[in-house]
Amino acid sequence: MKKQLLTLTMSLLLCSCLFAQTDNRIMHLHGAFMPSNNLSEFVSSTIPASDVYDGYYFRYIQFNNVPTQAQKNAIEQSGIKLLSYMPHKAFAVAIPASYNKSLLQGFDVKSVVTQDAFKKRSKNLIGDAPGYATTQKGFTDVRIQFQKIFRFQRHWNLLRLMVKPVALLL
Repeated sequence: MKKQLLTLTMSLLLCSCLFAQTDNRIMHLHGAFMPSNNLSEFVSSTIPASDVYDGYYFRYIQFNNVPTQAQKNAIEQSGIKLLSYMPHKAFAVAIPASYNKSLLQGFDVKSVVTQDAFKKRSKNLIGDAPGYATTQKGFTDVRIQFQKIFRFQRHWNLLRLMVKPVALLL
C-alpha cells in the first residue's frame, strides 16, 4: 500500500512539473490567455493608425524562451521598449510606429498580441468597488499607472481633463 501511494505521489509530482514547463499562457491582471503562434501574420499585417500613441503601439510579445540579458539588449537596440515582464516568457512592449517588424524574426518570438482594455483592466475593477476604495459616496480611489516611456506631465494634464476631481498622491 505504501509503495502504491509513493508511486502515485511521484507520478503526480512529475506530471505537475511537466505541465509547469509547458505552460505558455500569458498571465495578466484579469487572468490568463493562450496566444497563438502568429509571428508571420503579425509581420505581414498593417498596424492601424488608431493603435499608435506618441509614436508607439503597444503589444505583448511572447518568446519561445525567456530572453537572456544580451538578447533583451539587442531587442531594445532595435527600437522596441521592453516595459514589463509577464509570465510566461512574455513582455509588455512599446514598438515604434516605423519599426521594421521583420526584425522580430531574429529574436525567437512566438507571438505578438494586442493589449486590449480587457487584458489591462484589473479584475478588482469589475462590479462594485471594494469598500476600502470608496472614500465617500459616489467616489472611488483608483491607482492609474502609466508606462515608463510616457512623459508624466503631459499625461497627468490629459487625465485631469477627463476625471474630476483628481488628487495626486506621490
